[in-house]
Amino acid sequence: MKNVTLSRVIVLSVLYFAIMVLAAFYLGVFESQATYRERNAAIGMPLLTAYSFICNYYLLARARFCLYEFLTLNQLIRREKWVLNKLVKRSWLNFKVAWVVGITITLVYLYTEGLLAVDLDPLILFLNVSAVPFWSMCMLLILQLIFITRLVIKHFLDKERIGIFGNKKLLPISDLVISNTVMTVFFFALFPVFWINKDIPIIDKALIIVVLIAIVSLLFRPVIKVQKSIALQKQQALERINNSMLVIFDHRQINMRRLTDDPERLRRLSSLVALKQEVSKASEWPIDLPQSIKGVLVAISIPLSWAIGSLIETFISTVL
Repeated sequence: MKNVTLSRVIVLSVLYFAIMVLAAFYLGVFESQATYRERNAAIGMPLLTAYSFICNYYLLARARFCLYEFLTLNQLIRREKWVLNKLVKRSWLNFKVAWVVGITITLVYLYTEGLLAVDLDPLILFLNVSAVPFWSMCMLLILQLIFITRLVIKHFLDKERIGIFGNKKLLPISDLVISNTVMTVFFFALFPVFWINKDIPIIDKALIIVVLIAIVSLLFRPVIKVQKSIALQKQQALERINNSMLVIFDHRQINMRRLTDDPERLRRLSSLVALKQEVSKASEWPIDLPQSIKGVLVAISIPLSWAIGSLIETFISTVL
């Protein structure tokens, strides 16, 4: 796997998609309303399988890169080997679990739909077999996202490493969160392929949105944890600064001279005012402007993708 590059993974995924679609269209003719469901599945399943395969590779590579940057910035490079071993071992476990779950989901679905047989139409048999890698790769993507998010929260966001002025050291983590979110959102953005020329109930679309929001909320937990911790630290720091300023102005102290006649108190007050301004301006969010722009693009990608899906539907219904 060391010699496998992202470009090779993309090429293999594109070849898989092309071969599976060509095979499906060779085995079946999609000319009537009754065959639109099979046609959409013949396009959608290999498309999401190929995309999930690319995402699973990129997700692991991106996690290794961002966590290495984090360890370097925080002078924890000695933990690199432990992180790499953790990623590799758990990823293989997730891979095995994903295939077991994928096969189970496929068998349960085929059984409930009455399709668990070998004397079916060749196209239906082909789609049944295609469902196994589809569900397995999708499940692997979800498992990897959950695993990496929990790994970051548990081992990389201790209270000692989250500080008011330490946001720059946390940028690799927020960058990882953003890239994972982008991949997840575009995964869901491909779902309208299954809806081409089909009347989809509103409840189905709402369910997709709810699942998407739940997963994105999970992915943003590291960022939210950092924000809450920094916000609490800022509040506590400002309270300490205000209390120190009150002591300076406290005229009940013995032998206290007027503030204007005491250079030492003036110097302390000036330092506290400057520190208070600096603390107040400190950002609570470990996300910079470019990452914020990515977040905006992610937010609009779903409705944009469904608009594009409508155009594709019109094109396919016209051509095919």
